Amino acid sequence: QIESGDFNLDFKVMNHWFDSSVLEKNWSTRDEKSIKSVLALIVEDPSTGYLSYTNANLKHKNQADVVIEFVDFWKNGRGMAPKMLIFDSKLTTYENLNQFNQGPEQIKFLHRSRRGKNLIDKVEKVSSWQSIRIEGKNRIHKTIKAIDKTCKIRKYQGKLRQIILTAHGHLK
Repeated sequence: QIESGDFNLDFKVMNHWFDSSVLEKNWSTRDEKSIKSVLALIVEDPSTGYLSYTNANLKHKNQADVVIEFVDFWKNGRGMAPKMLIFDSKLTTYENLNQFNQGPEQIKFLHRSRRGKNLIDKVEKVSSWQSIRIEGKNRIHKTIKAIDKTCKIRKYQGKLRQIILTAHGHLK
């Protein structure tokens, strides 16, 4: 099956338990602490579920540039840039995001922001929520609230579409 050009990118931490390890410490969400581990980038095509790229040789100093490395890898191998990248905010920097909107390919991206205190405080002050009904027989929370607006973020040239969801079953 041919790839869609859309990709999910995420870091995976693989724990290493020996004291003499020369590996760097990485944050493990499972263990909720920083531990010696291998940090790998996993890139999946959501239309097929297949892995399209991996890199298990990451160090903190080059971690933010790994998304650019993937795009270059894909362009060199396929002769065209990916259409859309989906990733968490920890994957890269806002400066690197500029390369997507300023390059000739105009790569789209969906960037899941951290739920930091400032964002939570901002969300709590919003009064103009839009209610959206989501169908699905197994969904407990069938109606969520959303805000859809444009915003500007530091070190990013241009405006972004920001969508904030709440009342979906998660506390924050």
